[in-house]
Amino acid sequence: MALAIHFDGMSHAGKVANISEIARLTHVTQPRITQLMNLCHLAPDIQEEILFLPLVMRGRDPIHEHMLRGVTACADWREQRSAWRELRRDIEIAVPLGHPEARVALHPRLRVAVHGRS
Repeated sequence: MALAIHFDGMSHAGKVANISEIARLTHVTQPRITQLMNLCHLAPDIQEEILFLPLVMRGRDPIHEHMLRGVTACADWREQRSAWRELRRDIEIAVPLGHPEARVALHPRLRVAVHGRS
């Protein structure tokens, strides 16, 4: 999410001409940059929630860009919020707190225990 916002800022500031230039500069395919940039179409509150997801201490992030494609495909922010809630609920159900595969980390800013897949 942060990278998408950074690239969007570069584009709006005129530092890059378009997504193709970002792709060329970062040595990443243009379709992949488009996928990242689509995160900028999320409702602001969803973007904020993504930005403040807990720091992953080990293993993979419980939520990644590919999982958000269905959410970004919705143009209506109410539909996005519903899809986002469903995605979050599915992840919580998939790895409940206390499950052997769950890990607990302390979010440095919020100082609350959080969990996700390891």
